[in-house]
Amino acid sequence: MNPEAATKTSTDWFSPGRFAILLGLMITVCFPDILLGTKNFVVKDYSVFSYPLAWYHRQCFWRGEIPLWNPLSCCGLPFLAQLNTITLYPGSLIYLLLPMPWSLPIFSLVHQFIAGMGMYFLCRRWTGSNRAAALGGLIMAFNGLTLNFLMCANYIAAFAWMPWVILAAEAAWQKGGRAILFAGLIAALQILSGGPETILFTWVILGALAAIHFVKQTVSRRALAGRFILVGTIAGAFAGAQLLPFLDLLAHSQRNTGYATSEWPMPSSGWANFLLPIFQGIYWHTLIIQKGQFWTSSYYAGIATLLLAGVALWRERSWRVWFVGFFFFISIILALGDNGFLYEWLRHKVPAVGFARYPVKFTIITLWSLPVLAAFGFRHFENLKPGEKSNSRYFIAAGFTVIMLGLFAFARKYSLEVDIFPAILENGLCRPIFLAASLMAIHFFLKHVPWQKYAAFALLLLVWLDLIGHMPWQNPTVDPSIYD
Repeated sequence: MNPEAATKTSTDWFSPGRFAILLGLMITVCFPDILLGTKNFVVKDYSVFSYPLAWYHRQCFWRGEIPLWNPLSCCGLPFLAQLNTITLYPGSLIYLLLPMPWSLPIFSLVHQFIAGMGMYFLCRRWTGSNRAAALGGLIMAFNGLTLNFLMCANYIAAFAWMPWVILAAEAAWQKGGRAILFAGLIAALQILSGGPETILFTWVILGALAAIHFVKQTVSRRALAGRFILVGTIAGAFAGAQLLPFLDLLAHSQRNTGYATSEWPMPSSGWANFLLPIFQGIYWHTLIIQKGQFWTSSYYAGIATLLLAGVALWRERSWRVWFVGFFFFISIILALGDNGFLYEWLRHKVPAVGFARYPVKFTIITLWSLPVLAAFGFRHFENLKPGEKSNSRYFIAAGFTVIMLGLFAFARKYSLEVDIFPAILENGLCRPIFLAASLMAIHFFLKHVPWQKYAAFALLLLVWLDLIGHMPWQNPTVDPSIYD
């Protein structure tokens, strides 16, 4: 199937409108108390960073002031010049206009929805399948990293716009005209959303994608180069009022190219957490986290996601799959920090890497790439001809099962906390169950054509249940009155 071909819209239940309703319902089911205002988020950066910033921003807004300086933190520090305060981001109007403290978690949930829809449209364009797109969008909205980002306004906003920027920029290169202006505006929104690493990763991916289009000559090379520069120029112009103070602050701050260390990397056992979410975890309040890494409580993407991503990398002969697969593998190596050697080499060869911190942040790229790969894996099954066999999923599932058995044995003997192994075992035994159920859904999808829409919906439901239950709830809540 041509990735740019017209998508199926009439028989698969997953048109854009229907997926938007489904995604909204799933978010509502997960956060009814947040939507009703009876509870509010509290852990990690939410209560000590995001909420104080939003509160001060709101106070300045209603006094008619531009918050250039914050006198309430650390004896005073720049406010507008900090990119992560999202001072000029249009989406901030959600918590500036609506009542606090209810409006700040609503800001996060709105961007969770935006993230899912953005990945839906990106996968729809690249795979030509609404069902594959729905799977990708669901994974983007509910993976462990996205749920963790709900606790930090600037991270969830920047991550939400990541697939939209890639989608819009590629369309701009190919179509030109008004698509260039639209892509520039979308890219400006991401810049204003205040996630420096996510913005950088997005443009690294765009640069690599543009290079492939340049080599393949999908459009005139001169036009491609000009449109790429124009999209960036428009984005920079619209975000200039935020970018210029930020760059000036960066130039005068103590952070320099030697600032980076391998602090807070993905641990050496971190790849195992893609299969067993709490493997080698430790208790921290109500959460289970990785020892030595407190940036994210999870980056789990679902056992079926890994299965379908493996199918895509094994069976799909598409440059897009290889392109996304490259970023997946390079990101999980870089996330290991000095334990993976590549990060240490990179920050010596490319000093600009030193402005960033925490190697585990490379999982931002990982959790962008996995939904795309899973969508391609599902499209592989859609494109099989009647009677055509594809047993790769069984070999991959068998490999995962053997690895999980080995991890159970290791955890039983070498868990970091004595009393955590029962939790690892109970949590881990759910993963083979979800894996088997996903294989069954794929089997019915392939063998019973009249049941395909039901099987596809069942697979989405299984992925969603796996993601929202893969570890102790990452987003505990409290009574909103504590913020009074």
